Amino acid sequence: ISYTVPNANAEEVINTDDDVVVAIGDSLRYPSEDISVIEYYLDYEQQEQMAKDIYCLTEAILFEALHEPEEGQIAVANVILNRANWNETRPDYRNRIDFKSDVCGVVNFKITKNGRTTCAFSYRCEHSFRKRLNRYMDSESWNEIKTLAIRTYMSYYSGNNVDPSEGATHYHADYVSPQWRKTYQKTTKIGAHIFYKIPE
Repeated sequence: ISYTVPNANAEEVINTDDDVVVAIGDSLRYPSEDISVIEYYLDYEQQEQMAKDIYCLTEAILFEALHEPEEGQIAVANVILNRANWNETRPDYRNRIDFKSDVCGVVNFKITKNGRTTCAFSYRCEHSFRKRLNRYMDSESWNEIKTLAIRTYMSYYSGNNVDPSEGATHYHADYVSPQWRKTYQKTTKIGAHIFYKIPE
């Protein structure tokens, strides 16, 4: 993903605090640390989409991996981002796996069949979800996870991402054994989560 930089000359260097953004031609190669710099160059629609993505990414990491090591939290974030970008990066799989193409769509995805609703991320089907979310909002945990979500999101789209999940699109806790795991290829285990990718 690249964003247009207004009036950017080739090799123009823009300094901001401790970060440096290098604009080459009209494309911006952005750092993973400073979201405000990126927002400056985005139109309103792009800013709104990025804000939604980061909110949903923060929420998912918080509920799915709050007590996991940082590497495990980043891995969960990458699973979500890998799903959101699946159709773009793997068009040959388009008919096999219908992942949503945005972070919130991935996080909020659910299916209702025979009166029973199944959520892609189980916390979203919990009756206490909203109450717990309100309790977390603006807490220290929320702010810490949001910072991690921003860094992971920006690294992912800058092309400088290191994915600890090793390209995974699925994971489950190590105390359960879902049937779907047999369909996918195990990549790694981090903390209490086992990660899987779709076989090539």
